[in-house]
Amino acid sequence: MLSRACMARLMGNIMLSIQFETLQRIGFTNAFFSQLAPVQDGMNAHVMRIIEVHKDRLTLHDGERPCSARVLPRLLSLLEENDYSLAVGDWVVAENNVLDELWITSKLSPVNHLSRRSFDGRRQSVASNIDTALLVMGLDHDFNLRRLERYIALVAAADITPVVVLTKADTVTNAGECIQQTMQRLNHRYPILPSTPWISLPFNNWRHGSTAGKPCVY
Repeated sequence: MLSRACMARLMGNIMLSIQFETLQRIGFTNAFFSQLAPVQDGMNAHVMRIIEVHKDRLTLHDGERPCSARVLPRLLSLLEENDYSLAVGDWVVAENNVLDELWITSKLSPVNHLSRRSFDGRRQSVASNIDTALLVMGLDHDFNLRRLERYIALVAAADITPVVVLTKADTVTNAGECIQQTMQRLNHRYPILPSTPWISLPFNNWRHGSTAGKPCVY
């Protein structure tokens, strides 16, 4: 994660265009707004959120529409020095150059960041600025409590609230037993929601009531 000093060095004194209410619909908060103190108002740069990561391009969203952008080489170098890569959910500042190409020039420090280590020891970014992780597991042959506990530990370590969604209860005869085992194993610490084509109401009610306007990762 980049320090505020590094971020300030990248932000410089650019001219910024920001529509707070529009960005708020996709998760922008005062915590991110406060990081823009060194930036002046203007129309040369825009605060946007990453919604897709590809090999050489990223898709950003400004609360109204998506657009494609590339990362400025100096930002890539600084991120690599800090063992960090941009992820879905990150907030960034992007600028249009004289050719009207959109370039990501800086990033805002995330509230949280979910990552994992690859086989070669490198850190792989998964997502940033997430409130809730929906951990989906089938009650059929995919059912594995040890694996579920590993996923819970991963997201909890990133200060993300885990919610367990158990699917395919209609395909097995011991669904109730498996659900009870899950509740006991997790010691009732996290929500556990069953979801099947016929028993989806609890999950749908929770989703619309608890995650409206809040970033989730599956």
